[in-house]
Amino acid sequence: TTSSPNSVLLESEKTTGKTQTLTYVLSSRESDGQVQSNRLTLTLKQAKEATYGYLLVKAPQLSPYPH
Repeated sequence: TTSSPNSVLLESEKTTGKTQTLTYVLSSRESDGQVQSNRLTLTLKQAKEATYGYLLVKAPQLSPYPH
């Protein structure tokens, strides 16, 4: 089954010290035309040695949306 991205929305952003948690809602259209939405949560930490200034400190979490 193939899907194509439909939209990416930043749902929330929380900063605690040098750790930042970002939550996105991702929507994609499946090959049968149905739209599927998921929530992606990323936890990052500021790091000077990182190419873009942040390192992923937890495994990304993917969960159904809107639940």
